[in-house]
Amino acid sequence: ADIHRFVKKLVHFRLSLDIFRGGHGLSLTQFLRQAQLQWHGVELRNPDWSYNSHTLAFTVQDRTGFFHLILNAYWEPLEFEIPSPPEHSPNGWRRVIDTSLDAPDDFCQRTEAPPVEGWVYQVQPRSVVLLVADRLSEAQP
Repeated sequence: ADIHRFVKKLVHFRLSLDIFRGGHGLSLTQFLRQAQLQWHGVELRNPDWSYNSHTLAFTVQDRTGFFHLILNAYWEPLEFEIPSPPEHSPNGWRRVIDTSLDAPDDFCQRTEAPPVEGWVYQVQPRSVVLLVADRLSEAQP
């Protein structure tokens, strides 16, 4: 039941992203091919592309905000540096997904996601974390 709930939320989250609405007609693969990704490892802008690497992170943006995805396939927790919150983000980074947490805290609604404090995020073993920073819209003061 927890896996079904998680995947259902993940699909809803993906379909709610601006790039997949409004007749843009892009698949996720097409979007990622066109996106400007910033690759990271446990240190910003320093991905480990080696054969034995167990970590990867990247930052990408769409019209509604910024996304920072962290993957820890290592068997121990690791601290990942996170980028400064984008200057056009009114609330900074918020944690939407952390697969190490128990349900229902593993996946939060974007509007209810808890803020992320500091410059590092500890990612538990074999976990995925998604941080989101919303872009200040023109409609906001």
